[in-house]
Amino acid sequence: MKTLGKRFFSLLTGFLLAVSLPAHAAAYSIMTDHNVFRHHDNDCMKIALTFDDGPSAKYTADILDYLQAEDIHATFFLVGSQARANPDLVRREAAEGHELGNHTDSHPRLCRLSADALRREVLACEDTVYELTERRTLLFRPPEGHCTGEISALAESLDYRIILWNIDTRDWEHATADEIAQNILSNVTSGDIILFHDCVSRKDSQTLSALKKVVPELKSRGFRFVTVSELVDTQTDSTE
Repeated sequence: MKTLGKRFFSLLTGFLLAVSLPAHAAAYSIMTDHNVFRHHDNDCMKIALTFDDGPSAKYTADILDYLQAEDIHATFFLVGSQARANPDLVRREAAEGHELGNHTDSHPRLCRLSADALRREVLACEDTVYELTERRTLLFRPPEGHCTGEISALAESLDYRIILWNIDTRDWEHATADEIAQNILSNVTSGDIILFHDCVSRKDSQTLSALKKVVPELKSRGFRFVTVSELVDTQTDSTE
């Protein structure tokens, strides 16, 4: 949990960001931001599967069953309200060795939030995950991948890395399992961060079906599935 000092510092940072934002926002680019990760080159075939917006009472348990059967650890970016609605799934994710990330408390449109409102969103999700697992979230994925200089500075002030992706399965849209699999298998390289969703509004989620198509093929190609933190901390000359 945050100390009072940490919370005060984040409030101060938010105020300073708010008054200085117009001067630096136009120059910001995620491509040059040292605290934003979309991919991490390595020569040991490590990639990361990530799942957003859950946990879902409808889909998450089946995804966890499959990951467990395949001995794969993934990273789940949790929405705080979903975590409170499905606490046993959050605890299961933690118990089975998956990494838990912060995806805000209510999945808002960040472009509509003040710096203070965003801070409350991040801390509310963090507190929920800690209460359920006694783990502090260290990774932040902004909803829709929306990242600005203000968001990046806030994340860094709260000791978060920002995790985006470089392969988007678009499993929340109308893509079929075959289309999702083709997208991944045609583009994947060592170091990739792949975006899935374990909670979607569509009635026929293709996420699990797509996983069953791509995981065996990726394993046959020599890819190794790791959490995001392990991926971004891997040295490029590692032979682990």
